[in-house]
Amino acid sequence: MLKEFPKSENKAEKLPGLDQAAPDLVSPPRPDPLRLAYEVQGISPWRQNFSHRFMQTYFGFGHFMATHWLAAATALNGLCLGAAFAAPLFLLAGWDGPGNLLYTLFHYVCVQNPHHSFYIGGHQMCICERCMAIYGGLFLAGLVFHLLRDRVKPLKAWQFILFFCPPILLDSLTQLFGWRESNWELRFVTGGWFAVGACWTLYPLVEAKMRDLKRWTTREQALLS
Repeated sequence: MLKEFPKSENKAEKLPGLDQAAPDLVSPPRPDPLRLAYEVQGISPWRQNFSHRFMQTYFGFGHFMATHWLAAATALNGLCLGAAFAAPLFLLAGWDGPGNLLYTLFHYVCVQNPHHSFYIGGHQMCICERCMAIYGGLFLAGLVFHLLRDRVKPLKAWQFILFFCPPILLDSLTQLFGWRESNWELRFVTGGWFAVGACWTLYPLVEAKMRDLKRWTTREQALLS
């Protein structure tokens, strides 16, 4: 008959003090490499403090812009729209310096065609009718997007090109080549329609990127604290 061999005992169980020695064999926790990136060694304390404050300011500004980018963009479009009215009003009030400065600044973004511009008190506004429609459309679309920013999905590039670009291109190019003469209604409508499409295409994409930026800056600020 086959005899069953006796089971070998675990020698580790007989070693005295093994349980007490096991914790000593555990390696200490490694420092976080991300936190070490901000711990500058070998420089004077005031430079370390300056580096720390600089990085805090840097990430704080990034976090602020990621949180308030839409308000900043909408305010900028609103300022451009307000400047269009302010320029002729400055001239009417006799403030030629500020008025002429606005005309000079906006000349870099608009041709300021006198035949395609609105007038206030006999003074031309500093942007044309189409540009005014674009700035106004971006301003209003930004306000609407603020209410729907969590539910709006961006348009595809082909959708923007197919549905929002042809009206403004057709109206501006046919007028540019002298085939027809547009009117302020068409310039206003096509410019506003283009602005709505641009906002619908770009703003949701920017919102997604800014949310990623906000998470990143929040993590980096936590490491610096």
